[in-house]
Amino acid sequence: EPYSPTFYKTNSLYAADLGITVNPDAHIIMAPNIGSYVGGDITAGTLVSMIWNRPEFSLFIDLGTNGELVFGNEDFLMSCACSAGPAFEGGDISCGMRATDGAIEACTIDAETMEPSFHVIGKEGTKPTGICGSGIIDLIAELFLEGWIDIRGKLSPEKSPLIQERDNQLCVEYAPGLYFYQKDIDEFIRTKSAAHTMVEIMLRESGLDLNQADRFYVAVAFGKHVSKESAITIGMYPDMDRDHIINAGNSSLEGAQKLLLNRSLLTDIDQILEEMVYIQFAEVEDFLELMVAAQALPHTDYKRYPTVMEKLKERQKDIKL
Repeated sequence: EPYSPTFYKTNSLYAADLGITVNPDAHIIMAPNIGSYVGGDITAGTLVSMIWNRPEFSLFIDLGTNGELVFGNEDFLMSCACSAGPAFEGGDISCGMRATDGAIEACTIDAETMEPSFHVIGKEGTKPTGICGSGIIDLIAELFLEGWIDIRGKLSPEKSPLIQERDNQLCVEYAPGLYFYQKDIDEFIRTKSAAHTMVEIMLRESGLDLNQADRFYVAVAFGKHVSKESAITIGMYPDMDRDHIINAGNSSLEGAQKLLLNRSLLTDIDQILEEMVYIQFAEVEDFLELMVAAQALPHTDYKRYPTVMEKLKERQKDIKL
Protein backbone atom coordinates (compact mmCIF):
# COMPACT_ATOMS: atom_id res chain seq x y z
CA GLU A 1 0.00 0.00 0.00
CA PRO A 2 -0.85 2.56 -1.32
CA TYR A 3 0.32 1.15 -4.66
CA SER A 4 -1.99 -1.14 -6.61
CA PRO A 5 -2.15 -2.36 -10.23
CA THR A 6 -4.16 -0.44 -12.83
CA PHE A 7 -5.85 -3.74 -13.70
CA TYR A 8 -5.71 -7.35 -12.50
CA LYS A 9 -6.93 -9.04 -15.66
CA THR A 10 -7.72 -8.18 -19.27
CA ASN A 11 -9.30 -9.92 -22.25
CA SER A 12 -8.95 -7.07 -24.70
CA LEU A 13 -5.27 -7.15 -25.71
CA TYR A 14 -4.13 -8.12 -29.19
CA ALA A 15 -0.69 -8.78 -30.65
CA ALA A 16 -0.64 -5.37 -32.33
CA ASP A 17 -1.05 -3.70 -28.93
CA LEU A 18 2.30 -5.21 -27.89
CA GLY A 19 4.06 -4.41 -31.14
CA ILE A 20 3.92 -8.01 -32.43
CA THR A 21 3.59 -7.87 -36.21
CA VAL A 22 3.69 -11.57 -37.17
CA ASN A 23 -0.03 -11.95 -36.52
CA PRO A 24 -1.27 -8.56 -35.28
CA ASP A 25 -4.88 -9.70 -34.82
CA ALA A 26 -3.95 -12.59 -32.51
CA HIS A 27 -5.68 -12.45 -29.15
CA ILE A 28 -3.32 -12.15 -26.15
CA ILE A 29 -4.12 -14.50 -23.26
CA MET A 30 -2.84 -13.24 -19.91
CA ALA A 31 -2.84 -15.00 -16.58
CA PRO A 32 -4.31 -12.33 -14.27
CA ASN A 33 -2.71 -10.78 -11.19
CA ILE A 34 -3.84 -11.86 -7.75
CA GLY A 35 -2.66 -8.75 -5.90
CA SER A 36 -0.27 -5.83 -6.05
CA TYR A 37 2.81 -8.05 -5.81
CA VAL A 38 1.37 -11.44 -6.75
CA GLY A 39 1.31 -11.59 -10.52
CA GLY A 40 0.17 -13.86 -13.31
CA ASP A 41 3.17 -16.16 -12.88
CA ILE A 42 1.76 -17.20 -9.50
CA THR A 43 -1.76 -17.56 -10.90
CA ALA A 44 -0.35 -19.89 -13.58
CA GLY A 45 1.68 -21.80 -11.00
CA THR A 46 -1.31 -22.23 -8.74
CA LEU A 47 -3.28 -23.59 -11.70
CA VAL A 48 -0.77 -26.32 -12.62
CA SER A 49 0.05 -27.30 -9.04
CA MET A 50 -3.63 -28.24 -8.64
CA ILE A 51 -3.65 -27.18 -4.99
CA TRP A 52 -6.95 -25.39 -5.73
CA ASN A 53 -8.61 -28.66 -6.73
CA ARG A 54 -7.50 -31.02 -3.96
CA PRO A 55 -8.79 -31.69 -0.44
CA GLU A 56 -5.28 -31.68 1.08
CA PHE A 57 -3.77 -28.41 2.32
CA SER A 58 -0.73 -27.34 0.30
CA LEU A 59 1.77 -24.48 0.16
CA PHE A 60 3.08 -23.08 -3.13
CA ILE A 61 6.05 -20.71 -2.92
CA ASP A 62 8.05 -18.84 -5.54
CA LEU A 63 11.32 -17.49 -4.13
CA GLY A 64 13.34 -14.72 -5.73
CA THR A 65 13.92 -11.03 -5.12
CA ASN A 66 10.20 -10.96 -4.40
CA GLY A 67 8.75 -14.02 -2.68
CA GLU A 68 5.15 -15.08 -3.28
CA LEU A 69 3.14 -17.73 -1.48
CA VAL A 70 -0.23 -19.41 -1.99
CA PHE A 71 -1.80 -21.67 0.63
CA GLY A 72 -5.04 -23.61 0.65
CA ASN A 73 -7.04 -26.41 -0.91
CA GLU A 74 -10.30 -26.91 -2.82
CA ASP A 75 -12.22 -24.97 -0.17
CA PHE A 76 -10.12 -21.80 0.16
CA LEU A 77 -6.99 -20.10 -1.12
CA MET A 78 -4.81 -17.40 0.45
CA SER A 79 -1.91 -15.52 -1.10
CA CYS A 80 0.74 -13.03 -0.04
CA ALA A 81 4.02 -11.49 -1.17
CA CYS A 82 7.13 -10.36 0.65
CA SER A 83 10.25 -8.54 -0.48
CA ALA A 84 13.08 -11.03 0.11
CA GLY A 85 15.90 -9.14 -1.61
CA PRO A 86 18.23 -10.43 -4.34
CA ALA A 87 20.37 -12.73 -2.16
CA PHE A 88 18.62 -15.90 -3.39
CA GLU A 89 19.91 -15.02 -6.85
CA GLY A 90 23.40 -14.07 -5.66
CA GLY A 91 22.69 -10.34 -5.44
CA ASP A 92 24.04 -8.19 -2.57
CA ILE A 93 26.58 -10.96 -1.87
CA SER A 94 30.27 -10.09 -2.33
CA CYS A 95 31.02 -13.15 -4.48
CA GLY A 96 27.42 -13.82 -5.43
CA MET A 97 26.44 -14.62 -9.00
CA ARG A 98 23.69 -16.28 -10.99
CA ALA A 99 23.80 -20.02 -11.65
CA THR A 100 26.11 -19.86 -14.68
CA ASP A 101 29.54 -21.30 -15.53
CA GLY A 102 31.97 -20.76 -12.69
CA ALA A 103 29.33 -20.58 -9.96
CA ILE A 104 29.62 -22.90 -6.96
CA GLU A 105 26.19 -24.54 -6.76
CA ALA A 106 26.82 -27.02 -3.93
CA CYS A 107 29.14 -27.03 -0.92
CA THR A 108 30.03 -29.32 1.99
CA ILE A 109 32.59 -29.30 4.79
CA ASP A 110 34.53 -32.55 5.19
CA ALA A 111 33.90 -33.96 8.67
CA GLU A 112 37.51 -35.18 9.03
CA THR A 113 39.67 -32.62 7.24
CA MET A 114 37.38 -29.66 8.03
CA GLU A 115 38.02 -28.44 4.48
CA PRO A 116 35.21 -27.13 2.26
CA SER A 117 34.53 -29.03 -0.95
CA PHE A 118 32.29 -27.78 -3.72
CA HIS A 119 30.73 -28.41 -7.13
CA VAL A 120 31.18 -25.83 -9.88
CA ILE A 121 28.79 -25.28 -12.78
CA GLY A 122 30.48 -25.80 -16.15
CA LYS A 123 32.84 -28.21 -17.84
CA GLU A 124 35.20 -30.36 -15.79
CA GLY A 125 38.05 -28.21 -14.56
CA THR A 126 36.08 -24.97 -14.58
CA LYS A 127 37.48 -22.71 -11.89
CA PRO A 128 35.05 -21.20 -9.38
CA THR A 129 34.49 -17.48 -9.78
CA GLY A 130 31.65 -17.01 -7.29
CA ILE A 131 28.72 -18.67 -5.60
CA CYS A 132 25.01 -18.82 -6.52
CA GLY A 133 21.93 -19.17 -4.31
CA SER A 134 21.95 -22.95 -3.88
CA GLY A 135 25.65 -22.88 -3.00
CA ILE A 136 25.11 -20.10 -0.45
CA ILE A 137 22.38 -22.10 1.28
CA ASP A 138 24.66 -25.16 1.44
CA LEU A 139 27.56 -23.09 2.74
CA ILE A 140 25.60 -21.43 5.53
CA ALA A 141 24.03 -24.77 6.54
CA GLU A 142 27.48 -26.41 6.73
CA LEU A 143 29.02 -23.51 8.65
CA PHE A 144 26.19 -23.78 11.17
CA LEU A 145 26.31 -27.57 11.57
CA GLU A 146 30.09 -27.48 12.07
CA GLY A 147 29.81 -24.66 14.63
CA TRP A 148 31.75 -22.17 12.53
CA ILE A 149 28.82 -19.77 12.92
CA ASP A 150 26.46 -19.57 15.88
CA ILE A 151 22.67 -19.38 16.02
CA ARG A 152 22.88 -15.69 15.07
CA GLY A 153 25.01 -16.51 12.06
CA LYS A 154 28.12 -14.92 13.57
CA LEU A 155 31.47 -16.37 12.51
CA SER A 156 33.64 -17.93 15.25
CA PRO A 157 37.35 -17.48 14.32
CA GLU A 158 38.51 -20.02 16.90
CA LYS A 159 36.62 -22.79 15.08
CA SER A 160 38.66 -22.82 11.88
CA PRO A 161 41.81 -21.30 10.37
CA LEU A 162 39.74 -20.68 7.24
CA ILE A 163 37.94 -17.94 9.16
CA GLN A 164 40.02 -14.82 8.93
CA GLU A 165 39.81 -11.06 8.87
CA ARG A 166 39.84 -9.20 5.58
CA ASP A 167 38.77 -5.63 4.84
CA ASN A 168 38.18 -5.11 8.58
CA GLN A 169 35.59 -7.87 8.88
CA LEU A 170 35.49 -11.61 9.39
CA CYS A 171 35.10 -13.95 6.46
CA VAL A 172 35.56 -17.61 5.54
CA GLU A 173 37.58 -18.81 2.54
CA TYR A 174 35.15 -21.34 1.07
CA ALA A 175 37.16 -21.85 -2.14
CA PRO A 176 40.68 -20.78 -3.19
CA GLY A 177 40.67 -16.98 -3.29
CA LEU A 178 36.90 -16.71 -2.68
CA TYR A 179 35.60 -15.30 0.60
CA PHE A 180 32.17 -15.24 2.21
CA TYR A 181 31.95 -12.26 4.55
CA GLN A 182 30.00 -11.72 7.74
CA LYS A 183 27.88 -9.13 5.95
CA ASP A 184 27.04 -11.77 3.32
CA ILE A 185 25.81 -14.16 5.99
CA ASP A 186 23.77 -11.41 7.65
CA GLU A 187 22.21 -10.44 4.30
CA PHE A 188 21.22 -14.00 3.47
CA ILE A 189 19.78 -14.68 6.92
CA ARG A 190 17.51 -11.65 6.51
CA THR A 191 16.42 -13.05 3.16
CA LYS A 192 15.67 -16.54 4.45
CA SER A 193 13.72 -15.04 7.36
CA ALA A 194 11.35 -13.43 4.84
CA ALA A 195 10.61 -16.83 3.28
CA HIS A 196 9.99 -18.38 6.70
CA THR A 197 7.78 -15.52 7.88
CA MET A 198 5.51 -15.77 4.84
CA VAL A 199 4.77 -19.39 5.66
CA GLU A 200 4.29 -18.68 9.35
CA ILE A 201 1.80 -15.85 8.80
CA MET A 202 -0.21 -17.75 6.21
CA LEU A 203 -0.59 -20.76 8.48
CA ARG A 204 -1.52 -18.56 11.42
CA GLU A 205 -4.10 -16.59 9.42
CA SER A 206 -5.71 -19.84 8.27
CA GLY A 207 -5.80 -21.26 11.80
CA LEU A 208 -3.85 -24.35 10.73
CA ASP A 209 -0.59 -25.93 11.86
CA LEU A 210 2.32 -26.93 9.65
CA ASN A 211 1.65 -30.61 10.28
CA GLN A 212 -1.70 -30.13 8.53
CA ALA A 213 0.03 -29.07 5.31
CA ASP A 214 0.37 -32.06 2.98
CA ARG A 215 2.62 -30.58 0.28
CA PHE A 216 5.17 -27.76 -0.03
CA TYR A 217 5.72 -26.79 -3.67
CA VAL A 218 8.81 -24.71 -4.54
CA ALA A 219 8.66 -23.11 -7.98
CA VAL A 220 11.25 -22.15 -10.63
CA ALA A 221 14.82 -23.43 -11.00
CA PHE A 222 15.50 -22.44 -7.40
CA GLY A 223 13.34 -25.31 -6.18
CA LYS A 224 15.11 -27.76 -8.46
CA HIS A 225 18.69 -27.04 -7.42
CA VAL A 226 18.45 -26.14 -3.74
CA SER A 227 19.17 -28.93 -1.26
CA LYS A 228 16.08 -29.60 0.84
CA GLU A 229 18.26 -30.54 3.80
CA SER A 230 20.29 -27.33 3.64
CA ALA A 231 17.19 -25.16 3.23
CA ILE A 232 15.59 -26.79 6.27
CA THR A 233 18.85 -26.53 8.25
CA ILE A 234 18.95 -22.75 7.93
CA GLY A 235 15.20 -22.42 8.59
CA MET A 236 14.18 -21.37 5.10
CA TYR A 237 11.93 -24.38 4.48
CA PRO A 238 9.73 -25.85 7.22
CA ASP A 239 10.95 -29.00 8.96
CA MET A 240 8.60 -31.50 7.33
CA ASP A 241 8.65 -34.81 5.48
CA ARG A 242 11.23 -34.31 2.71
CA ASP A 243 9.16 -36.34 0.26
CA HIS A 244 6.40 -33.76 0.64
CA ILE A 245 8.68 -30.90 -0.48
CA ILE A 246 8.17 -30.85 -4.24
CA ASN A 247 10.05 -29.08 -7.01
CA ALA A 248 7.33 -27.39 -9.08
CA GLY A 249 9.77 -26.38 -11.83
CA ASN A 250 8.98 -23.48 -14.13
CA SER A 251 5.30 -23.54 -13.22
CA SER A 252 4.59 -20.10 -14.70
CA LEU A 253 5.74 -21.28 -18.14
CA GLU A 254 3.86 -24.56 -17.79
CA GLY A 255 0.71 -22.69 -16.78
CA ALA A 256 1.04 -20.29 -19.73
CA GLN A 257 1.41 -23.23 -22.09
CA LYS A 258 -1.67 -24.97 -20.69
CA LEU A 259 -3.75 -21.80 -20.99
CA LEU A 260 -2.65 -21.38 -24.62
CA LEU A 261 -3.53 -24.96 -25.55
CA ASN A 262 -6.73 -25.27 -23.51
CA ARG A 263 -8.91 -22.15 -23.37
CA SER A 264 -11.39 -23.87 -21.04
CA LEU A 265 -8.80 -23.49 -18.25
CA LEU A 266 -9.61 -19.78 -18.22
CA THR A 267 -12.75 -20.79 -16.34
CA ASP A 268 -10.58 -22.50 -13.73
CA ILE A 269 -8.45 -19.34 -13.50
CA ASP A 270 -11.59 -17.34 -12.78
CA GLN A 271 -12.48 -19.81 -10.01
CA ILE A 272 -9.00 -19.48 -8.50
CA LEU A 273 -9.29 -15.68 -8.46
CA GLU A 274 -12.76 -15.83 -6.95
CA GLU A 275 -11.59 -18.03 -4.08
CA MET A 276 -8.27 -16.26 -3.47
CA VAL A 277 -7.83 -13.98 -0.44
CA TYR A 278 -4.86 -11.62 -0.70
CA ILE A 279 -3.12 -10.79 2.58
CA GLN A 280 -1.31 -7.44 2.85
CA PHE A 281 1.68 -7.84 5.16
CA ALA A 282 1.52 -4.09 5.79
CA GLU A 283 -1.62 -4.84 7.80
CA VAL A 284 0.00 -7.60 9.91
CA GLU A 285 0.94 -5.80 13.13
CA ASP A 286 3.62 -8.20 14.33
CA PHE A 287 5.19 -8.86 10.92
CA LEU A 288 8.55 -7.30 11.85
CA GLU A 289 8.63 -9.17 15.17
CA LEU A 290 8.13 -12.45 13.36
CA MET A 291 10.85 -11.53 10.86
CA VAL A 292 13.32 -10.83 13.66
CA ALA A 293 12.46 -14.13 15.36
CA ALA A 294 13.23 -15.94 12.10
CA GLN A 295 16.65 -14.25 11.81
CA ALA A 296 18.29 -17.08 13.69
CA LEU A 297 19.54 -20.50 12.62
CA PRO A 298 17.28 -22.27 12.13
CA HIS A 299 14.91 -20.17 14.28
CA THR A 300 14.83 -18.66 17.74
CA ASP A 301 12.26 -21.34 18.58
CA TYR A 302 14.52 -24.27 17.70
CA LYS A 303 11.85 -26.80 18.76
CA ARG A 304 10.23 -26.12 15.38
CA TYR A 305 13.23 -27.84 13.78
CA PRO A 306 13.71 -31.18 15.57
CA THR A 307 15.58 -32.88 12.71
CA VAL A 308 18.02 -29.98 12.49
CA MET A 309 18.71 -30.18 16.20
CA GLU A 310 19.43 -33.89 15.86
CA LYS A 311 21.90 -33.25 13.04
CA LEU A 312 23.51 -30.49 15.07
CA LYS A 313 24.06 -32.85 18.00
CA GLU A 314 25.52 -35.50 15.71
CA ARG A 315 27.98 -33.07 14.11
CA GLN A 316 28.87 -31.31 17.38
CA LYS A 317 29.07 -34.00 20.03
CA ASP A 318 29.60 -31.54 22.88
CA ILE A 319 26.64 -29.29 22.11
CA LYS A 320 24.01 -28.80 24.80
CA LEU A 321 20.46 -27.97 23.73
